[in-house]
Amino acid sequence: MADLTAEVIDALVRLMNGQYEIKGRPKDELYDLAGALINARQTLARTLAELNEQGETFAQIGERLGIHEATASRWAKPPNEDLRRRRRGIGG
Repeated sequence: MADLTAEVIDALVRLMNGQYEIKGRPKDELYDLAGALINARQTLARTLAELNEQGETFAQIGERLGIHEATASRWAKPPNEDLRRRRRGIGG
């Protein structure tokens, strides 16, 4: 796994902003990307929580990201378990 360097973060930001073409990529790469994106919500929560721990208010976070402060606060909480998956016996 690559270190989380400035270059890696920049590549992730460009990917998420649609600056890389996904169409035509090999299926294995698309599955790898999809698997990583499944965990993106958890990473977002940890990142926003860390910003808050470092002294940023949710109002500041929201303003910087272009979202409402209540949304920033809500997204900083870990995602809830998908109860549908548990009922079907999938995963955790």
